[in-house]
Amino acid sequence: MSSPTALSATEQLSLMQSGELSSVELIQAYLDRIESVDNRVGAFLRVTADRAIDQAKQIDKRRASGEQLGALAGLPVAVKDVLRKEC
Repeated sequence: MSSPTALSATEQLSLMQSGELSSVELIQAYLDRIESVDNRVGAFLRVTADRAIDQAKQIDKRRASGEQLGALAGLPVAVKDVLRKEC
């Protein structure tokens, strides 16, 4: 498989549901990508890698136990910081 970061969200979810890809593997692929390009791009002010990995582990455990998960469970999320509180 090529890097999971090159796949659509639908493809990523399908691979996770079939057990061919774990949420941890997906998150790690994105963290690796961020590390390799963000010094040039500067897209992220903060990356909470440890928290992302911990949450991915929990999703993987829940998926493995057969728990019904939300439709987007296990997909990474980046939040743009364009919203600010006006003083």
